[in-house]
Amino acid sequence: IDIYGTFARSAAGTITINSGVLFNNYGTVSVTDGNILVNGDGTETGTFAIATGGKFTFGSGTYTLNGTTSSGAGTIENTSTLTLASNSQIENLTFNGGTLLGNFDLNITGALNWISGQIGNSGVTGTVLVSGVTTISGSLGKNIYGKTLSVSGGGTYDGSGLGISYGGKLNIAAGSTFTANSTASISNYSGTAAIDIYGTFARSAAGTITITNGILFNNYGT
Repeated sequence: IDIYGTFARSAAGTITINSGVLFNNYGTVSVTDGNILVNGDGTETGTFAIATGGKFTFGSGTYTLNGTTSSGAGTIENTSTLTLASNSQIENLTFNGGTLLGNFDLNITGALNWISGQIGNSGVTGTVLVSGVTTISGSLGKNIYGKTLSVSGGGTYDGSGLGISYGGKLNIAAGSTFTANSTASISNYSGTAAIDIYGTFARSAAGTITITNGILFNNYGT
C-alpha cells in the first residue's frame, strides 16, 4: 500500500494490514476513530494525524521512519522494530515491545507510555526527547541501549525491568521531575551507563530502589 494522498479511518474497531503487505506512508494517514494495525514492513516519510479516540499500531515487522511526523491527541503504539533513518517526531507513543534503532533523534512532543521494549542497541546513538509525561510501568523488560532517553516533561517509574547499558543514558532535564517509586533495581547489563539529573530525581514511596553497579548517578540538579 503506497500512500501519496490520505489513507483514512473514521470508524470504531480495527483494520489489520497483514504480513506481506508493505505499508508505505509518503502522504498522510488519518485516524479519527478506531485503529489501523499494520503487520508488514514499510517506509514512513509522511504524516500520521491521530485524533482523540484514534490509534495507529506498528504491530510486527520493520518500519523505517525518515522524517516522519505525527499530530493529534490519539496514540501511536509500537510492538515492532522502528528504524530511524533521519530525525523524526511522534506526538504520543505507547512503546509496548519491539525495538527502536537508528543513529538519529526521535522527538516525542506529547507523552511516552513505556511498557516494554528496547530503545537503541549496542553502538546505536541519538536521543529520544519526551516533552510530555514519561510513564515507565509494567513488569516486562525495558532497556535503554546506547541512546539517551531525555525526560523533559516529568515522569514516573513504578514498574520493574528497567535497564541502562551500552553507553545509554536516562537524562532528567532541568525543570523536570522524575519520580522513581519502583522497588526494583535499575540494572546495567553491559558497558557503561548513566543517570544524569539536571532537574529532580524524586522518591515518595516506602522501600528501596537500587541503581546497580555500572550506572553512573550524576546529580547536577536535585
